[in-house]
Amino acid sequence: MDITKSLDIVHMIKNALDTDVTKYCNSCRQNTGHKESNNFIQSPQNLVIVINRFLQLDGGVVKNSSHVQFHTNITEIFGSYQLLGVIHHHGTSLNSGHYTTTIYINDMFYSCNDHKIAPSECIQDSGSAYIVFYRKLNNYIT
Repeated sequence: MDITKSLDIVHMIKNALDTDVTKYCNSCRQNTGHKESNNFIQSPQNLVIVINRFLQLDGGVVKNSSHVQFHTNITEIFGSYQLLGVIHHHGTSLNSGHYTTTIYINDMFYSCNDHKIAPSECIQDSGSAYIVFYRKLNNYIT
């Protein structure tokens, strides 16, 4: 697994809904490949996407610092959603680090770091994003 390549948030969501699995078949007594898909009866009001930043490799835990590309609006999945914010983890360990947040309000990005909130550049990709929040647009209140 390449833990340094850039990933697109929409692609990550779509991949999380479809999974290849191996199951044991009692009839032929072999492991066989299957595809499992998750579907929603009703699209969720909010999307909360947790990015797995820590991987178990070679007996140790390694931080996955792959850059994730974000979109302020996404429409390819369950409807139209707008980015609300991103929680970032800065550090290399599960046991330590620092958390910051980037929020998106009224077409502006703000960086929140402890006691300081300041206008920020647009986050198009991030190697520190840990949790991403989107809200369905048809009920979005500005």
